[in-house]
Amino acid sequence: MLSAGSWGTTMAKVFADAGSDVTIHARRPEVVAETNVRHQNARYLPDVVLPDRLRATVDPVEALAGARHAVLSIPAQALRANLAAWAPHIEPDAVVVSSMKGVETYSGMRTSEVIHQVTGISFERIAVLSGPNLAREPRPRPSAGSPARARVPSPAPAAASSPSPSRWPPPRQAGRPARHPAPTCGASRG
Repeated sequence: MLSAGSWGTTMAKVFADAGSDVTIHARRPEVVAETNVRHQNARYLPDVVLPDRLRATVDPVEALAGARHAVLSIPAQALRANLAAWAPHIEPDAVVVSSMKGVETYSGMRTSEVIHQVTGISFERIAVLSGPNLAREPRPRPSAGSPARARVPSPAPAAASSPSPSRWPPPRQAGRPARHPAPTCGASRG
């Protein structure tokens, strides 16, 4: 999981709660220490206890090592520069999941298109997490803990059917045709 802001930490918790071992990248050492020692990211998710299966690192290479899914959760305008540095460290058959909102301002490209252009990864290995899921809405609460419904579309059924690093509830197939390079299938958690 790249990176440890509000949405990245929320999704890392969801994946860890689903049984995945998750390594999240944080730029600041104090966030790494707080995540690994106190199991919190108090700046973004006060009062939320993070699972033991979620660990943090300041090293993006370490966060990507062995990952079957590279989940990107950074501002869309920072994607191109960061991804250029991270791309060589993405596993050769990993699925790259964009959980970012918006488009790249200067090019007008969707984040999936930027991922494809910068990394050369085929659209079949790129998925996009979307839905009514702004960080405050699905944020795990100590008493509730369930995120809002989200979709993980991709042109390839295999990419869309397993968006977490290991387990996720079985996908529901979307039945309506879509435009290229938009997805033809998706998974949801609701």
